[in-house]
Amino acid sequence: MTKKYFRHEAAKQVAALLQYESYIATLALLGLLINTLDSNYGSYLITVALSTLAVLYLFKAYISPDDKKATAWEHFIAKLTMLSSSVVVIGIIFLLFRWPGDIPLLLTGGSALFLALPFQVHYVTSRPDTKVIEGSMILRTVLLLSTVIILFFWSSGIIGK
Repeated sequence: MTKKYFRHEAAKQVAALLQYESYIATLALLGLLINTLDSNYGSYLITVALSTLAVLYLFKAYISPDDKKATAWEHFIAKLTMLSSSVVVIGIIFLLFRWPGDIPLLLTGGSALFLALPFQVHYVTSRPDTKVIEGSMILRTVLLLSTVIILFFWSSGIIGK
């Protein structure tokens, strides 16, 4: 009985924190802007904001709503999406600070997001009564995939040097 209560309460708390996802991403962009002005405080803001996003995505991966109508495959796709989102955000941190290991993180997380996207669209359109995969998850996936593609080509020297 307590396990179900904890899972339900934890899911509500993570959902409440994910409401601030756009604000946290805006803080990361503000940190990037401050960082271009040759200030060290931008690096701190980028690190805190993106690390917070990565941890929130990781928590969301392990806390899914108790939906009796959802199939195991839907739960798997939701978990894969959130874990891959966390990996991509950590890869973005690694890329921005030029730490080694950025490209494998971006490729691994990005390819998993790319594979999960058609399934997300399928489940949102064909099974709108389930609550495991939402429209916001598709938007998050598309934004992270576009960021990965832009940063991957930017780091390869194709876009910027």
